[in-house]
Amino acid sequence: MLYNFFRAYPGAEDIDFGSWTFFAFTGMLIFLVFAWLWIQWLFLDFSFRDLFRCCGSGSQKTNKEKQMEEVIHRQYRDLGPMSFAEKGVLFFFVTLALLWLTRKPGFVPGWGELPFFEPKYVTDASVAIFITFCLFIFPSRRPNFLCLRANGDLTPAASAPALLTWNVVQHKMAWNVILLLGGSFAMALGAQESGLSFWIGQQLRPLNSLPPLGANIICVLIICALTQCTSNTATATVFLPILAELAEVLHVHPLYLMLPATLMTSYAFMLPVSTPPNAIAYSYGHLSMKDMMKAGFLMNLIGVVVCIFSVSTFAPLTFGTNNACPVWMNSTRCVMEKLLRENITTAVTD
Repeated sequence: MLYNFFRAYPGAEDIDFGSWTFFAFTGMLIFLVFAWLWIQWLFLDFSFRDLFRCCGSGSQKTNKEKQMEEVIHRQYRDLGPMSFAEKGVLFFFVTLALLWLTRKPGFVPGWGELPFFEPKYVTDASVAIFITFCLFIFPSRRPNFLCLRANGDLTPAASAPALLTWNVVQHKMAWNVILLLGGSFAMALGAQESGLSFWIGQQLRPLNSLPPLGANIICVLIICALTQCTSNTATATVFLPILAELAEVLHVHPLYLMLPATLMTSYAFMLPVSTPPNAIAYSYGHLSMKDMMKAGFLMNLIGVVVCIFSVSTFAPLTFGTNNACPVWMNSTRCVMEKLLRENITTAVTD
């Protein structure tokens, strides 16, 4: 979404990790609770008394439940204590999250706004590259030289492999995802440069007769239907420029349409081809296509409600989507409104 948004509006304010978290976190929790309750009821036939057994008397655990609990505890004990490499990965993961959250929190100046950084010089991608670089350097075993050597370690000093090596990256990296992203960006750019996005946006002009909320619901439902059988990345990359053009036609803030559409591309639960996690769950053979469609249909509807709720409640506070003409938007209507305000101000002053 950021690529398409800043390409269409280069002067727009940055969307940082903290503001995105504030916008999406509550909706994520709401969706998680509803999805959990729905799947529990659909496949496990639970009762609230059994589900929240810790809060009341409840029934006794069956032998099968006790056996399953023992298997989980045994597998957890077999993991043993955290290794040096696991602690290192945990440290860099926490560091990554903290750097993302504190780069530009919004309510206080962040480290990305320090005087020696040029405006928009440091982004979330800069943090990710820095942490990746550290993973290529940090050792996967405790060094055994000088004061870093563990007590009782008499092994000769030797180098230790890094937490991340290029051999691992070469074999584990999802290169197909990178090619998919690149192809999606190329397709979106072709649609934008050829004028296809503008043409489709103009064809959707009849939506102007609807209130913005109604038009937004229709757009989210269209994205919801398409993302069931296409890649969520490709769907978002192709349709977001169209929604940016449509926002100017409807005279609303571009993010008012782009934010829920971006979220909705990830709410694809009905078919195995919708997302890789769906394919993994289906590949075990315990779920039929009917089971996935029955469970996914309501989850998709819940996703639509959550997306509309988030963009109506938190987007105005975080991104100012209640302002149809932000200062960086140069649509014809916004330019005319700015000129009209300037003329009125000049006339009042004179």
